Amino acid sequence: KAENEIKEQRAKINEQTRLYNSISDLVRPQLEKISCLIEAEGDFKKNMAHICILNCYVKRRANLTLLADRKPFFSTEELYLSLKESSEYLRLYGVSSDVYGGESSVVSSSVILFSFDLWQKVLENEIIRLNAVMAKINISDGLFSFRISTDTDFCEGLESVFEDAEALGGRLEVFKEEDTTYITFKIKTGGEAL
Repeated sequence: KAENEIKEQRAKINEQTRLYNSISDLVRPQLEKISCLIEAEGDFKKNMAHICILNCYVKRRANLTLLADRKPFFSTEELYLSLKESSEYLRLYGVSSDVYGGESSVVSSSVILFSFDLWQKVLENEIIRLNAVMAKINISDGLFSFRISTDTDFCEGLESVFEDAEALGGRLEVFKEEDTTYITFKIKTGGEAL
């Protein structure tokens, strides 16, 4: 009996170590950027705000990953709160930003993780040129929709993101209307392909 308990504890410890290592690997690029910004010359306030944006992603992404490890589905409220915090730091950086979320609903954890990663990818690629960015979470008629609106021409580096959206069974659309670029991720909430 004691031997089985030790084996169970070891298995739990190994699983937790694997999970924490995967989180560490996932946020390593942001941690490296934070290190560079700490040492960077220039506008101290702007650098600190940028660090806060990156740190928010590190903290929130780690929390979402831990939650996803325990629950295959959870509330869109978690995504909304993560985006809202990021949006607050964007305003400190000087970017007009807000997040809109309809009524919360339960969706696949992979959908929430993908959406938060998409938001961060847009921020990291466009932060220097960004003046305004908005996000909207909508669930209607069994369809989850996550739209990011920016005042930049963001399209670069999205190839892998399109593939990731399709691998989830969703679709990513990018279109420009006047001075605004819309990046929209859609997926059926039941998991079936679009």
